[in-house]
Parts: sequence; C-alpha cells; structure tokens
Amino acid sequence: MDVLSDVLRVVRLSGAVFFTAEFSSPWRISSPRAQVLAQILMPGAESISLFHVLTNGECWVGYEGIGPVKMNRGDVIVFPRAKRHFMGSTLEGKSTPITDIVPLSRPTAVQRIRYGGGGEVSSFVCGYLQCEQRFNPLMGTLSEMIHIRRRESDAWLDLTLKRTIEEAESSKSGSSAMLSRLVELLFVDVLRRHMATMSQEAAGWLAGLRDPSVGHSLELLHSDPSRGWTVEILAREVGTSRSLLADRFSQLIGTSPMRYLTNWRIQLARFYLLEERLSICQVAQLVGYDSEAAFNRAFKRVVGAPPAAWRRGRIEFESPAPPRRSNRK
Repeated sequence: MDVLSDVLRVVRLSGAVFFTAEFSSPWRISSPRAQVLAQILMPGAESISLFHVLTNGECWVGYEGIGPVKMNRGDVIVFPRAKRHFMGSTLEGKSTPITDIVPLSRPTAVQRIRYGGGGEVSSFVCGYLQCEQRFNPLMGTLSEMIHIRRRESDAWLDLTLKRTIEEAESSKSGSSAMLSRLVELLFVDVLRRHMATMSQEAAGWLAGLRDPSVGHSLELLHSDPSRGWTVEILAREVGTSRSLLADRFSQLIGTSPMRYLTNWRIQLARFYLLEERLSICQVAQLVGYDSEAAFNRAFKRVVGAPPAAWRRGRIEFESPAPPRRSNRK
C-alpha cells in the first residue's frame, strides 16, 4: 500500500503557478499572513501551501524565528502552511509586501512580474497548492519551511522545471491544466527528497512512514480502513507488542492508532461524499461503521456538521450558481 499516494489522493491536492518573476538587485519582498493569502488565491480553501523555484541567480529567504538560508539556481522552497516570510538579494533594508507588486485578486492566468533596482537578476516560478485540512496527517506535521537544494544529478527535476517554465510563459490551450499537474508532481518529489534527508530522531507522519512498525501499521490501516481494528489486532499483524506499538505510534504520529484511524475514516468519508457522490449509507459501510446513525455522530463530532449538510455546503461552494440574466431590454 502506497500510503503517501493514498493521502495525497484523498486530501484532494491541487496546485497552480500564479506568477513568474524577475527580481533585480537590490530587492527584498515579504509575504502576507496565510489567512490573507488564502483569501486572495483560493477563497474557502482549508489549507494553502506556497512554493518558490529559483530558476536563475541566488537570493536569501527566511522567516521570523529562523536564520535566513541562501537559495541557488534550481533550489525549491516550500512553505507547507504559507508561513509569512521574506525573500531578497540582501538581508538589510525594508521589505516590500508582495501584495504591492502582485494585484490583489485571484489569478486567472500566470502573471509576469519584474521588480527591483536594476542590478543582477534572480528569476522565479512561484505557485501554491491547496488541499483539505480537516484531517491531513501529512501537512500538519511538515516543518514551516522545506528547502530542497539542487543536485548535479537532478535531471528529472531540471526537466520538470524547464517544462513548468515553458508552460508558465506560453498561452497554449491546456496550459493551466498542465501547470497544475506539474506543480503536483514537483510537490511529491519535494516530499520524497525531504523524507530521504530527515534525521533518525525526527518525528511526524513522514517519519512514521519510515519506521518499520509504525510504517507497517499505517499501511494496514490505509489498505483496509473499514476493518474492525484494535490495537491488539494491529500489533499482532505488525509483529510487536501492543504497548510498544501504541507508544511508538503516538511518539511519531502524535496520536494513538485508533484515534488516527477514526480521523482517517472521516477524511476518507469526505472524499467519497464529494468525489464519488455515494449515499450516506454506502459511505458509512465503506469507512467501517455498522450503522448510518453511528457514522453521522462520528462525522459531526469531527467535522462539526452532519455528512448530508456538510456535502450540500461544499457542493454549493464549489459549484456556485451562474449569475442571473437581466430581464431588461
């Protein structure tokens, strides 16, 4: 069972490029708060992540509470929760809010930006990803900033970035759809590289995937979420003791195996309700509830609304009614 792919599918990950930029030194910009950015880029989104790909030049990037790091050509920076940050050719001076440079509206096409003092140029492709956040075991455990440095052997990454730049700068039919897929592929590659460089002492969901007992447990829970799991059954399947599994799982994932399963069942139910448009009874059975009433109670406890009401609200939000035509002549 590919647990990472399963989670990315169910949380409905989608991405887009919203601008390409050429910043000439000296320059220094800052991002707004995550809530402000979400309202601009994807109103109603439960989670917004930002990424910056440096295609030429170099720059500094950082945020309050952490020392700045230097980006070089081919590096990728991801802010999983759109942490407010700064970027610039210099560490000194006042930052210009990016909202003073990029129009304050949801982008309908890739924007091209030129800004700075006219010196050495640093070029970027910048975009965002959004996904459902009610129970997202992945995004909630990532660090505030992920910095992936380009390696000489990164032929695949170079090819992806080249294609992304070409699509961002073109006006061909289907460019938006192509860019969305490229951004998602780039993000998955960033996650895999991030996993490979994590320390053995790291905690979180990705660290849990690497752990023999916890990773096996996650594979079992995701491969058959409707099964009547208990910690005892799970430990027996994994080949360890109940106490050792419970302690290790909580240490890495931050919650107990059964609480994780409950939350994942509800996230999976949200996916079936929206993407598959299944009945409430069908969804309840698919995610392991013996009765529709028990499923309704569990769903409301986690989400805050019964499944039928929640689905109506999401469908109305995602499919707004077309504007009324005027009867005036």
